[in-house]
Amino acid sequence: MIADGTAELGKWYNIVNSTGARAYDTRPADLTVTTNEGSPVAMVLGTDYSVDQTNGLIFLLSTSTVLATAIAAGKGVKVTLAARAGAKTVTEVRTMNTSAVEGAMKFIAVNPANGDEETEYEFHKISLKADGDLSLIGDDWSKATFKGTCGESSNAQHANSPTLTIRSLNAA
Repeated sequence: MIADGTAELGKWYNIVNSTGARAYDTRPADLTVTTNEGSPVAMVLGTDYSVDQTNGLIFLLSTSTVLATAIAAGKGVKVTLAARAGAKTVTEVRTMNTSAVEGAMKFIAVNPANGDEETEYEFHKISLKADGDLSLIGDDWSKATFKGTCGESSNAQHANSPTLTIRSLNAA
């Protein structure tokens, strides 16, 4: 799993199958971890490596003498995972793989200072692209900023307002 000459102590690695797909929900009891050499040496959980079983990660402990010897010889690590019925499935969403997204967008703002009055902004044709960093770690709310351009929709449904419709939804 970790190619010869690329293993590093004190580093996390994804546990993947033979096609490169990530293996989530991995129990340490289902793993066999060895050095990747002619006479592989079995590694011990807690002595040579640790496992984040929920996220399918293996951590090579910096105190492992077995790994230090294998790394010095330019060897990698082989991880064998036994298949298990009932393992959790993972939903993956791949994002930000294009420079811009085009479509329609609806945003509803709620004003708690005015009796929860809602205002709906419906952009009928918009192109958005990321504009800045996406910080997911910190004490503040995460924020993603975008730049966008609006265009006119050719849809007959939006003939009275081809670009943007704003609706004020007064709370009762």
